[in-house]
Amino acid sequence: ATTSRRDGPTPVICIDETLPELELRGPSSLEITQCGEPYEEFGVLIVDDIATHVYERSLRITYSNPRDFPNRGAGYREGKTPFFKRGDYLVSYRIDTQWRTPAYIETTRLVSVVDEDECGLSPSHPCAPRCAPFATCVNEVGGYRCVCPDGAVGDGFLGPNGTNAPPDYWLVGHGADNPDAWRVPRTFAGGTGCTDVEKPNLVLIGPNPVTLRTERCVGLTLASRYLASRKATRTEPPASTAALDAEVAELVALAPEVLCDQTDPTRCAVAYDTNPLTGEQVDLSSRVAVGRPFQIDRKAHHPRNSLAYYIPYSVTDDAGNVATEFRELLLKVMTVDDVESEVRAASPPAACDVEQQQQQQRCPPCDKPPPPPPAASVTAKPFCKCDDDVERRRVQAESETVALRRYASRLEAEKTSLERRLFIWSCAAIIACVVAGVAIYIASDAAATSAPTHRDRTHDVHKTPVPQPKLPGPLGTPNAPRAL
Repeated sequence: ATTSRRDGPTPVICIDETLPELELRGPSSLEITQCGEPYEEFGVLIVDDIATHVYERSLRITYSNPRDFPNRGAGYREGKTPFFKRGDYLVSYRIDTQWRTPAYIETTRLVSVVDEDECGLSPSHPCAPRCAPFATCVNEVGGYRCVCPDGAVGDGFLGPNGTNAPPDYWLVGHGADNPDAWRVPRTFAGGTGCTDVEKPNLVLIGPNPVTLRTERCVGLTLASRYLASRKATRTEPPASTAALDAEVAELVALAPEVLCDQTDPTRCAVAYDTNPLTGEQVDLSSRVAVGRPFQIDRKAHHPRNSLAYYIPYSVTDDAGNVATEFRELLLKVMTVDDVESEVRAASPPAACDVEQQQQQQRCPPCDKPPPPPPAASVTAKPFCKCDDDVERRRVQAESETVALRRYASRLEAEKTSLERRLFIWSCAAIIACVVAGVAIYIASDAAATSAPTHRDRTHDVHKTPVPQPKLPGPLGTPNAPRAL
């Protein structure tokens, strides 16, 4: 439009007072997983009826933290996992309006990157966990960890030399100089995997400690003594414990079954291993090795003239774990007489000896010296000393017993008869006493009643006789006599 002036027309500027509006295309907020699809721009719609094309030319789109923004940037393009860093990001849309304050119009969109459960991804996914065999994947916020089973140690991740090896930026570590340190799992330690460190189970069969004996004066070597297949060679006694150590080592090397009371030396120990990775149990009994014995100081706990040794048993499993158990050997250095006495004391007595001892305990004392024992074997019939008097004394004892029983029966009968007579006599005496007392009482009462006074004797001629009262008799009858 123009206006008229004396010097010519003046231009008129028209100002659009209606502000444009920005409308987001797509959602105003959305979530993306760390290993999900990248953000795709939806754009914004500018609403203005007059100069829309002008604003489109001045529209600016900016992203917060563009280095880590979850688009098709470096992480996604280079295949670094996880692709996106967890957090919240903003997309800003802005157009300029220079004729107003503020001189722009802006709207934003919220994009959130949330944790990815790597343990639930398929093995072909780029973010699939790199756990070693038999390790368990455990999801964490922002990552995951690999846990080895009980009995195994390691970080649980695959090593750099195997398939599905960790990427190079994992091997750099968690230091500040690694820009991709946030992508490295927290428990990753170079990919040591899982290693079996559990020792096998080793159980010794037979006595522990075990006691062996050797002669002190003129002795046998231990190997010669306990090896039935070798001829016993008598040797001079050892001059020091070093010689005994050598003999014990020879015994363990040539006849280890002596230590466990077995005929087969492989049955002196049982060993098995349970692989903590596979759960498989393996029998290792054939791998058990018997080491060289060594002397220990146990003087305070062992008897005099004895030496104590430890004999090591060891077994190694496939992973190189070694289990060791010790059998204690107590070596008693004794004379031949000591050995004989100990063997006799430890062995049970023969049945004939027991019966003979019992028979002798029942024998009565002898009045004459006992005869010498018969020259018979130990299996002969047991005998008692003073055999000539046994039968006579037995018969005499039986007859005395019968007589004593008869005498006791007669005494019992006499006792019963005497008690019966004593009871009858007691009853008769009590009755006689009662009757005598009653009679005395009646007689005294009668005498007192029948005697007249002096006045009665003077004037009894002129007086009328006074009737006497009838007193009861001793048996309670009114007309009974007054005296017996």
